[in-house]
Amino acid sequence: MIPTTPTNKLLTDNLNHNITPTLLQALITLGQMGALRVQTRISTTALAQELSVSQQTASRYMVNLETQGYIERYPSSLGTQIKVTPSGYAVLETLYLSLKKLLQEPAQALEFDGVLVSGLGEGAYYVQLQGYSEQFMQKLGFAPYPGTLNLRLSSDHFWVKKELESLPAIIITSFRMQRRTFGQVKCFRATINGTAEGAIILINRTHHDDRIIEIIAPKNLRKTLKLTEGSRVHVSIRL
Repeated sequence: MIPTTPTNKLLTDNLNHNITPTLLQALITLGQMGALRVQTRISTTALAQELSVSQQTASRYMVNLETQGYIERYPSSLGTQIKVTPSGYAVLETLYLSLKKLLQEPAQALEFDGVLVSGLGEGAYYVQLQGYSEQFMQKLGFAPYPGTLNLRLSSDHFWVKKELESLPAIIITSFRMQRRTFGQVKCFRATINGTAEGAIILINRTHHDDRIIEIIAPKNLRKTLKLTEGSRVHVSIRL
């Protein structure tokens, strides 16, 4: 079990104000027992054995985790099944990133893979807006091809977007046009498939989920790199 010390309290406070060290340990253990991605039959007795606590204590942990929205419990004829919720996953993801930064040596580049997916068709409109296009030219040195290249992150690189949010970026400032505010954009210079230059953009207001990365470039990357729907794409960001 994780002891309740000032250091651990500071860690869990940074993760989420509602989770204690003991509940964090229980959440990690449930994930290790298979409940991170699928519903898994886990009894309070089994959890108690893993945590070296009483069955009553393990039961209380499960109730508290469910009440706080970190797990869901599904009764079945074979026993209760457990699954970590998106909120619980976010806690574990934040912990992973914190430990990764602590243990890894500073990297010179951030590299990841993604799969090409179709976008919502909005990229062409936004990148051509004068308030954005002029700043792209000034700060990135190129006028983007109309549209964005959208990549769905692979399961091994789920952490990339949150990692980028914590890094220094080239900032495209917000602006107003026709009584509408267009939000700030963070940019990171990148090389795509080892040859094409472009930039990853993080938009404050987006309809995409955290697994989608948007890339702009001076050329049509689909044609230049001969990409099709489902193509695997490698991206390297200079830090």
